[in-house]
Amino acid sequence: MKGKEILAFLLTGTMLLTGCGAGSSVSALENADDAAESTESAAKEVSGNSSNGLDTSDMFTDRDREIGYDEEKSAYITLSDDESICDSDAVWVDGDTITITDEGTYILSGELTDGMIIVDAEDTDKVQIVLNGVKITSEQSAAIYVRSADKVFITTAGGSENTLTNGGTYTAIDDNNIDAESGIYLYCRR
Repeated sequence: MKGKEILAFLLTGTMLLTGCGAGSSVSALENADDAAESTESAAKEVSGNSSNGLDTSDMFTDRDREIGYDEEKSAYITLSDDESICDSDAVWVDGDTITITDEGTYILSGELTDGMIIVDAEDTDKVQIVLNGVKITSEQSAAIYVRSADKVFITTAGGSENTLTNGGTYTAIDDNNIDAESGIYLYCRR
């Protein structure tokens, strides 16, 4: 039972970082050492190395259990109202909508007062988004919206404070129904 509780906690935490309920915000302040220790401990529990008899080793890949990222191999996205920039060909900037279209690690910093991050990669792509001092408000949708990818990992940089906020309205931007009923906005189509 403890393994299921840890798994539920980890999944809930990941989903909370992807978007917020009406008029709410999510803040994350993380100490890198404490986070690494906590994640390693949880990964051992989830990977089937727990004493509760629950074997979850076939549920997660080695990549799922990784806790770090390589800054040198990452693309940097600097958020700024109508002036966001990224030098990666896998990132499209259209006003205050930033779309990630390919597998990789993307380190985000800066602020959008009414914008969003969209992940629209291949259904075999694994995307890692690192929030490093990010403040994103989306008045009409989720701050981070996963349209398509195999897996999306959301990480906060050690010592950074990150806020994702929604204005409470949800306007359709594609065929997915984004509404305020669940309070958590993680949408991923395979």
